[in-house]
Amino acid sequence: MKNLYLFFGFYLLANMPFCSAQIPQNGLKAHFQFNSTTYDTTGNNPNAILATSQISYYNLGISGQALELSPGGASVFNSTNPAVEFVQGGSNNMNTIIEANNDFTISFWFKSRTSNQFSLIGKRATCSTNSAYLEIRSEGNSANTSRIMAEMREGAIINSSSGPNANEYVSDCWTHQVCSREVLASGGCVIKFYINGLLSKLDTFPQVIQIAPTTANNRLTLAGSPCIGVDGTIPLDGYFDEFMVYDRAVDATEVLDIYNYFFNQAHISLSPQGCILVPTEKVQSAGNAKEVNFTVYPNPTTSSITIEFNKLLEDNTTFITLYNLQGKVVLNATFPTGAQKRSLLLEQLSKGIYLVVLSDKKGLIATQKVALH
Repeated sequence: MKNLYLFFGFYLLANMPFCSAQIPQNGLKAHFQFNSTTYDTTGNNPNAILATSQISYYNLGISGQALELSPGGASVFNSTNPAVEFVQGGSNNMNTIIEANNDFTISFWFKSRTSNQFSLIGKRATCSTNSAYLEIRSEGNSANTSRIMAEMREGAIINSSSGPNANEYVSDCWTHQVCSREVLASGGCVIKFYINGLLSKLDTFPQVIQIAPTTANNRLTLAGSPCIGVDGTIPLDGYFDEFMVYDRAVDATEVLDIYNYFFNQAHISLSPQGCILVPTEKVQSAGNAKEVNFTVYPNPTTSSITIEFNKLLEDNTTFITLYNLQGKVVLNATFPTGAQKRSLLLEQLSKGIYLVVLSDKKGLIATQKVALH
């Protein structure tokens, strides 16, 4: 009976009419796909400049190829030799967009080989916290997971996302990151950060957090933070892909559309958190899945569910993803290693039937339907 139930769960997932999410084009001012080139496909910006000896093109990117960064050797990436420099100039210079009182959104995918503290995207002239800057980096957390630290700072005015269990991602997995600033008519601003399509942090300020004007020493870079080698920060050791900049703050639905657009690419193999898995539309039958005894309760539910295994999980990361019946990812989370259960709030979701999908880095584990009333 259990195998029959799992079979129907897999059959439902494999035959979902997957959503036709698209990349929003309104306000898109830069899109670097890194498919053997450094071109901005929008034509608004000059080509990016790559550090030569420690960057190559990786064939298993999010869509096509990606950049592979291998820091080390005689020349380590830093502020004067960043892995990628997004140079000034062009008809809609993204460096200029990310400063002053402008709305903007940054979106990209990355996969690291380590869970150390490393530099991702930044527009920062010095490692001092007295300057006005933007920096997105990883904060080391544990052997398997890390946290995204996304920070906009102007002197004492600061927005950041960190802290225990906040904004976690898993190393050696593709992760989607979005940050935006929206300037309000009142003179304030709203700062938002998203991870894997879902909002992870929102702050509202009575004034706009400024970012210093673009100069030769203060331009947008990848793995080019002036804090590399100063405060324990190292360059990204891993992969980077699909870097986009908008001249507006995209909304939550659009962020999820960007995530789902890449997630549902037929030719890539991503799990709900970006780890290796057969594409969702080609999920194998229950006969090839692991035998996992787990329950979801209460079912039906009105506000939350608890996922419980009949024994402690093995020492590897398990991912939880909820799909609606249109095949759209609506929630994702990580199951604690060495635990037997985890609860999830569903109050933000519409009433209906959802599919709970459990997976790990090697593939799909099991599925179960849940009704939200």
